[in-house]
Amino acid sequence: MKKSPLFKQLPVFMPDATLGVVRSLSPQDLSRLGLDWLMVNTYHLWQKLGEDKLRQLGGIKKLMNWPGFVASDSGGFQLFSLIQKNPDLGKISDEGVVLYTGPKKQRKILFTPEDSMRLQFAIGSDIKIVLDDFTPPQADEARLEESVKRSIAWAKRAKTEFERLLKEEGFDNNKRP
Repeated sequence: MKKSPLFKQLPVFMPDATLGVVRSLSPQDLSRLGLDWLMVNTYHLWQKLGEDKLRQLGGIKKLMNWPGFVASDSGGFQLFSLIQKNPDLGKISDEGVVLYTGPKKQRKILFTPEDSMRLQFAIGSDIKIVLDDFTPPQADEARLEESVKRSIAWAKRAKTEFERLLKEEGFDNNKRP
């Protein structure tokens, strides 16, 4: 059986290309260095470009002119970090992560496991990460238990959305690219 080029050599080094850029290096520089993978950030790409613009541009690979593979995170760590630094910016619920805009919380945005998956499809990443409930290091046992249960529920929702999007985009779940 021929080994997939996706996993030709593990482990792999993935430079951080948060917004589709590795500072001071072009995609050609990265390729010349022998790098095949980049890691992009779903939350930051959502905030800067949005799902519609990412789709219009044809995904991050086309935007960057990147011939290699891309992994995208769920966006969750950035959301949780913002909220943990300043709880007035949002809250975590079973439905998803609620973000408040403005100091008076006049508008809220809900970021769900399904949103994360849709954004990662718009990014066009080869590896997509499920949104999970990130806990701070000092979390007590009750919060950790809540986090695990919520993460499992979110993973199930993300999987359902992943399979729906595969079908919508014409992929056979048994013969994925």
